[in-house]
Amino acid sequence: MKNKYVFKFSRLRLPWTLKVHCWGGLGSQLFALALVEELIRASFPRRIELVLHNSGVTRRESEIDQLSSRIKISKVHDFGQMKHDDSNQLEKRHFQLRFLLTFFLRKLKIVIFSEDIGHIRPWTLQLRSHYSHQYISMETINLIRQVLKVPPSREFPRASSALHYRLGDLLTLAEKTYMSPERLIPVLNRIKELGDSKIDIFSDSLDVALGKLQNIDTSAIYNLCEISSWDTVSTLSMYKNLVATNSKIGIWGILLRLTNEQEGLIFAPKELKLSFENILNDNGQIDRIIFY
Repeated sequence: MKNKYVFKFSRLRLPWTLKVHCWGGLGSQLFALALVEELIRASFPRRIELVLHNSGVTRRESEIDQLSSRIKISKVHDFGQMKHDDSNQLEKRHFQLRFLLTFFLRKLKIVIFSEDIGHIRPWTLQLRSHYSHQYISMETINLIRQVLKVPPSREFPRASSALHYRLGDLLTLAEKTYMSPERLIPVLNRIKELGDSKIDIFSDSLDVALGKLQNIDTSAIYNLCEISSWDTVSTLSMYKNLVATNSKIGIWGILLRLTNEQEGLIFAPKELKLSFENILNDNGQIDRIIFY
């Protein structure tokens, strides 16, 4: 398939490195990795370095160190440094200057945010975003699947259906919230109509997830699956029926699930429909997703 990204300066071999900056956990890091792979597939004429930050509303560390032999990965330990105190006039002034500098660098396309990926210029030095609204080819999704290929535990799957319920820091953050379990009722009922009362549950807060699910449906049999986020992504893609909530791990579980033709139901929140439309770019795969 022809690559979506075309750079008019692709024949120029330029000496400076393009740094792709990333904030967030494994899901965000995989999106940044996918973007790097798309740039490589498009014969991007520069060296590329993936820069992983641990700052944000929650501290996040690199979960893709094992890929350093494939691409250059560097880490920035800046958690807590992004906050500023408006009562401190000197600090407030520095923050304003940094904001203005970033604004002008973006105008000059020295720094490009992911929504402007097609506007990369020969002098662009940085890409900065989470990249979860960017097109990803099925070739790259298959490549990520190969990268994530970890010998699956014989313990999973226990059922033919799986639910990834993102909770974790969403339980305590004021600016974000988790999906109400009541929204899952129609989805879980749809799965039970198939004669499947067992569901494997993956979550960053398993006990809380179990409590919330049992409050809305006591007839289902919930199997708690406690594995790493890395193994969770690859394991989710093995299920016939898959339910995701609002999370990048869930998005990746669905994307990898789409690489096989197994029949089954794939559910995603309607809030993620635009992301999937951008990622899949009318390749027909989005028709396999039921948005609730």
